[in-house]
Amino acid sequence: MGIRAVVSATVLAASIGLVGVVVLSGCSTDPAGSNAAADPADPVALLESFGIAAPVAAGPDPAGSGPADAAAIVEVLDALPVAERPADLSTSITATELRLQPDTPDEASIALTGDRFYLSVAPYREQTHPCTFHSPTSCLGELRGAPVEIRVTDAASGEVVLERSTETADNGFVGLWLPRDGEYSVEVVADGDRGVQTVRTGDGDPTCITTLRLTSA
Repeated sequence: MGIRAVVSATVLAASIGLVGVVVLSGCSTDPAGSNAAADPADPVALLESFGIAAPVAAGPDPAGSGPADAAAIVEVLDALPVAERPADLSTSITATELRLQPDTPDEASIALTGDRFYLSVAPYREQTHPCTFHSPTSCLGELRGAPVEIRVTDAASGEVVLERSTETADNGFVGLWLPRDGEYSVEVVADGDRGVQTVRTGDGDPTCITTLRLTSA
């Protein structure tokens, strides 16, 4: 579901008196399609055609996700203000690639094949939506621009692999680069409320977590 559809749904809800309803959707559940282009487009040129300056860096990627530009492009897309999302740009992040315009003749992809796995988490209190593969140009979470404390521990050893204070992006998600092929406990704290969820980071695992609910202690 694109931004136009989200706006239309919100207007419809308001028109029938459902005040305060927020439409949270737009994520992908299909990891691959059958209509990809035989000659993939250049992803950087494709993004630039939508007015998005795609960073291209030389040398190894410090996030360990593969090509240097791949991690940077993922983060640029996830940080796009909702109001600036191109209405006609479709994206999907799987465990192994970023897909642009999936299942169309213009499809382009960028490999995410290093030792880090990109997981986008949308903590929530009241409203959420199903999601398997994160779409940074259509997914919308409940808590937009919210301060959060993140703590990720190895589920087997209890070792802390990531800990930081940050904010959810304008789309309500926070992106995490985690070690690949592991099992981890993700804890999120926001304004005194807390939620914990176990995640896995293998090649077939979800890249989008929308089921981590925050509750009061």
